[in-house]
Amino acid sequence: VLFVLATRWLLARPGSIPAGASLTAVSALTVMNIVNLSADWIAPGFLLIFLFPRWIQPDIADINAVRKSLVIVGSATAAILGVFVMDRLPFLVSAMNQYGVPYSGTSGYAEQVRDAERYLFPKALWNSLNFLCLVGTFAAAYFRATRGLVAIGFASLVASAAHFAVAGKFPYLRNFGYLLVPILFGFAVLADLAVRSVPGLVWRWVGTATVTVMIATIEQVVPVENPDPNYAAFAQTFSETPVDGSPGRVILERGVTKSLDLYFPMNWELIETPFPTTGSVDLIRVTKTGDEYSIQKLRYTIAETGPAAWVVWHPPFAVTAVSPDGVLAELKRAGVKSAVPYHSRYQAKLSILSRVTVILVEGSDEAVLRAIAEKHGGTIVRLVLN
Repeated sequence: VLFVLATRWLLARPGSIPAGASLTAVSALTVMNIVNLSADWIAPGFLLIFLFPRWIQPDIADINAVRKSLVIVGSATAAILGVFVMDRLPFLVSAMNQYGVPYSGTSGYAEQVRDAERYLFPKALWNSLNFLCLVGTFAAAYFRATRGLVAIGFASLVASAAHFAVAGKFPYLRNFGYLLVPILFGFAVLADLAVRSVPGLVWRWVGTATVTVMIATIEQVVPVENPDPNYAAFAQTFSETPVDGSPGRVILERGVTKSLDLYFPMNWELIETPFPTTGSVDLIRVTKTGDEYSIQKLRYTIAETGPAAWVVWHPPFAVTAVSPDGVLAELKRAGVKSAVPYHSRYQAKLSILSRVTVILVEGSDEAVLRAIAEKHGGTIVRLVLN
């Protein structure tokens, strides 16, 4: 939305430094926030505006001045993003290799498109809104003043489809929100036509307020179902609030995505989060075999006495940030066979590092772990099974 507004401002005032700076800032920040929008939104938008500026602003007097301004803004944006890419190159390459939803063949492509549609419009009432949006989009294409904005949305859609086909994978569903901009713009045009057809200023305000309330409350009237097939199992497991409000810690084993933390109750955290020093804690271990998940939940008391089932060590940042290999090798030499390290990604300048955030050890190895922890520092918590 800000990209469209900044574009119209620049086309209306092609020599304006604030307008050019605004479009540059919005374009660069958009890509820095979600990198794939460089190919799916910013690039096709710039190209369309450069080739057909009067589609966006019909009353342009000097088209050459507009294109000159667009070249300057595009060059400035490219320079900023060039520095961004150089600074974040390892992270960007790593993300390109790790992230996204791969598909196979045209049937897989079609299935991903259906998933995106179900995510954006998950219920019948939302699909009705989608239909009205499409009707409004055709209406917007009819009017000269709004035709260009429809063209930007269409160009973005074509560019996205080509991008996903070449890449062989789709972005995660949560990244498809940018497609709502042209879709909801069509609904805005349709709503504007409907309101203008109502006689009387008061009734127009009433109509506008009614439509606004309907859109704002549609999710409460028709609850949205999460399209993730794993959601039901995790929702059932995590629906129980821990007794007496004690915090919960979740261990996601190898192959279980950390994005599942979106399904946790508010007071549940990944095991990387430091433990309290007293009280009780629920520990959940989530494992994955093939497409099936298994979840085990047990309650522990944090205590300095009693037989410890697990001992949790959070090493200091400086000890494991550069490399955890030294500490892990030290544990192995000391005979600690039960140590389970949990890694997190940490980014330094031009480098992506795997940092051990927490080490989980069986109670039988507590003495050895404490000796090593005393040398390196950090915090230790003993978990006694209830």
